[in-house]
Amino acid sequence: APQVVTVDGGKGKVFSKRLFSAVVYYFTDKGTNQGLIDEIAKTRYGFEFMVPSPNLKTLMNETETNFQPFTSEEKIIILSMFEEFPDAMQRQDQLKYLVRRINGQPHPLYPLAPAIAWVTNQTIEWMESAFISQSIDYMQRLVLHEKAHFLWEHTFSQSIKNEWITI
Repeated sequence: APQVVTVDGGKGKVFSKRLFSAVVYYFTDKGTNQGLIDEIAKTRYGFEFMVPSPNLKTLMNETETNFQPFTSEEKIIILSMFEEFPDAMQRQDQLKYLVRRINGQPHPLYPLAPAIAWVTNQTIEWMESAFISQSIDYMQRLVLHEKAHFLWEHTFSQSIKNEWITI
């Protein structure tokens, strides 16, 4: 069912891509087929769900024991939110990695942050608080917010940035 929205005073309809989530959920056996989930992330959106490893240690410049794999449910939520973007904004070459800080450990520099976009190392870091008791609306806004950092840094022209600052 379409959502009714108002943009610049005009009403319109937006059709959700929720069927995508159902298909991914079914196709990946409730997200347990990690290989398929990871393939969708890489081929459709251009990013990788990182797992604790020496590569992750190098990427984040801290011990990999501070990180954990994403759960199947978390991966499906994130993929579903990326799918909601317009086609031209789903994949961005400058966003290559998603990392998940270990449960119970807030970020040492930004303890209240549920997620952080590290545009200089092509990464979005997720904390446990992003996923605990959050609504789907909250997750949509959070994914959009973090991805917008990459759009701002790598996609938007200076004139668009200036217009946005003015608004």
